[in-house]
Amino acid sequence: MWKRTGLANFSMKNEEEKSQTMEIIELGENAEAVESPIQGSIWKIMAKLGDVVEEGEVLAIAEAMKMEVDIEAPEHGKITQVLCSEGENIQAGKMLFVIEPL
Repeated sequence: MWKRTGLANFSMKNEEEKSQTMEIIELGENAEAVESPIQGSIWKIMAKLGDVVEEGEVLAIAEAMKMEVDIEAPEHGKITQVLCSEGENIQAGKMLFVIEPL
């Protein structure tokens, strides 16, 4: 997938391979994605698939540079997808949960 171009420089071989690594996730009509606000790792997941959560409820805790960041539900709803796991490295903007409003 990667090719070596110098001492510590790496680049993708081509655009086709880059597009194959992207994940497309379909959301329901009213579903809302909960994305990571930071780059780091998932320290603890509090919400499970099927849980009904309130707006502002902590769904997970992310860790970056020894700081903990709460990832909160944006609205009252039911967790329909959990797209992360404890210990997983995440990028800012990665979709972590899908919530269906109630």
